[in-house]
Amino acid sequence: MLKTSSTKSHKWMALVLAMLMIYTPVLSIPSKTFAATATSYYVDGTNGNDANNGLTIGAAFKTIQAAATVAQSGETVYVRAGVYRETVTPANSGVTIKNYNSESVTVSGADLITGWTLDTTLVTGKNIYVADMNWDIYNGDGNIVFADGVLMKEATFPNIAVADLLDKTKYNTVKTFTFGATSSIVDVPGLGTNFPANTLNSGMLWVRTGNGYGSYTAAITGNPTTSTININWPILSAGYNPDNTSYYYITRNKAVLDVETEWYKDVANGKLYFIAPGNVDPSTIMVEAKKREYAFDLTGKTNITIDGIKIRAANLNFVNSSYNMVKNTLVDAPDYNLPAGMANLNGLTLGLNLNGDHNTIRDSEIRNMYGPGILVDGHDNSIINNYIHNVDFLHSYADAVKLNGYNHLVSHNTLTMSGRGLVGGSFSRSVIEYNDKAKV
Repeated sequence: MLKTSSTKSHKWMALVLAMLMIYTPVLSIPSKTFAATATSYYVDGTNGNDANNGLTIGAAFKTIQAAATVAQSGETVYVRAGVYRETVTPANSGVTIKNYNSESVTVSGADLITGWTLDTTLVTGKNIYVADMNWDIYNGDGNIVFADGVLMKEATFPNIAVADLLDKTKYNTVKTFTFGATSSIVDVPGLGTNFPANTLNSGMLWVRTGNGYGSYTAAITGNPTTSTININWPILSAGYNPDNTSYYYITRNKAVLDVETEWYKDVANGKLYFIAPGNVDPSTIMVEAKKREYAFDLTGKTNITIDGIKIRAANLNFVNSSYNMVKNTLVDAPDYNLPAGMANLNGLTLGLNLNGDHNTIRDSEIRNMYGPGILVDGHDNSIINNYIHNVDFLHSYADAVKLNGYNHLVSHNTLTMSGRGLVGGSFSRSVIEYNDKAKV
């Protein structure tokens, strides 16, 4: 019996081994499928070439757009140091565009101004230089000029530095205002003998209204005396007229160009006049003027990340986009729009315009804004941990953060130095929390 049982056991073991051998392919561990490694592309504005494949630093593209055209979802574009004068429009969603190894990268909406010649040496010794500039923004109402990466200022009287645009003590004060077919303001001591009769024709007056609600502009039709300025006042309501609490400046006239860092644009003749910082020849520094509206156009895209790329004299376009992020950036003076006869309390100047939905701006600095710091539209957008300062230079209904739409998040930001307010707008169901707000 024991022998029979042992024989049967061996037969069963043999049968099991045979079956294992037959079905080994079925029972074997499946081979692992590896995902394709995401490609990285490189951009080098100095040494690159758009004819390269961009796959190594040594074979880098020259423009960010060349890389953004070929990059697929999940891939990264690394940009080397430099100033890139282009509007970048990614071809695909899901792409990251980042500065390489923390290098300083700027996408500028401005083009270089060259070919400077000496125009006039003022009695003060200041040298006005002139160069051709055959383009304008908003028909000349929105030109922006930088020198060596620093915002310059459209010439005004009185002279007001960029850093002082929110200090009303730097402006002149209206003494009297007369409304009529030809309106006028009088500033008896302010104008002094700086402007003989009718030297201010064709200039523009900017004035903060008497009620303090906002600011308006008016075309100057003449200055018949050294203390009177005739204007086309755009408002019929007496409540918005200037009074002796209003402050003003004069601009858009070459006669007011007299100090360093100021410029004047002759739109009709395509000429830019400039007194450079240090009274130097502008040919020795980098002078650029805004020419493009956008640094990045993300229209209709999702999951784009822009990381560590500075943006100068240009905006970002988020129209119909979702789940995009801009972080670790500096946005400097993207927009300016100040026409004569402006009677809109909200002003026409955009801030950094965040719209679409579920888009985020975080860990960044936003500065030198003539309108709002960040203008938020759409829904479910987030502004997190930013430093937003020196905004609303035009003293209009703008804020450091101006919200429209719903379900936005404004959290852990530092908001300071605004011409009117820090957070405002027309919005609902939004969270505003843990922000440091000071010095309006």
